[in-house]
Amino acid sequence: MVKINLVWVLLFSFLACNNQPIQDKDSTTIVDSLITNTQVTRQSAEIAIDSSNYSGVLLLYSDSLQIDNQNFSIYNQNNSVFTTVASKNSNEPYSDKLKGKILAYYPDYYIVHFNAEKLSDGVYRVKVGTSSKIVKATKYVEYLSLPDYVLKFFVITTSANPLRSSSSETASQIKGIDYKQLSLKCLEINGDWVKVACNAECEGCPEGETDITGWVRWRKDGKIIVKQHYAC
Repeated sequence: MVKINLVWVLLFSFLACNNQPIQDKDSTTIVDSLITNTQVTRQSAEIAIDSSNYSGVLLLYSDSLQIDNQNFSIYNQNNSVFTTVASKNSNEPYSDKLKGKILAYYPDYYIVHFNAEKLSDGVYRVKVGTSSKIVKATKYVEYLSLPDYVLKFFVITTSANPLRSSSSETASQIKGIDYKQLSLKCLEINGDWVKVACNAECEGCPEGETDITGWVRWRKDGKIIVKQHYAC
């Protein structure tokens, strides 16, 4: 009986030893495959980042009078070319992949603006849709902080974001003036608010008014919410 039991013990040990390496090998192969695939995916995947993570704005064609033939390549995270903003047949530069996906896109007026973060001299991370891309350029671009960007252009008010007497949501609205279609020049920034005045040098002020000033909220939760006009 002892011999029989010993035989069974030896047989069981032999089978267990033979089965264990095969199982470990298969498991290791699967895990290694998952790690490799994950690493590749992470390297090539686009990074979805909210615009509140971008501290500035990148303007392409900052001197449009000098750069009729200037092209700009927009790169993916893996350094492949996502698109190129280029002029064809002497027309204004454009890229269909940017339409509706960046901060401001009016190529007929050389307005191509991105929410952006400066990574180093001539290298910028920009927001395109929900993804992060890269722009590499040292000429004919301008990088501005969000407040400086707002101050550079004109704004208009809306019923949802009206002109107020001071920089507070509880401040009284400035009423009795048809100012909603007028572009207002920006004077100074106070936190998330910008002080504005009617643009007498451009569109003029409403009839009978020469000095209309007030405050408009330009930023909320890190995002620009004010409607902007880029030309007089």
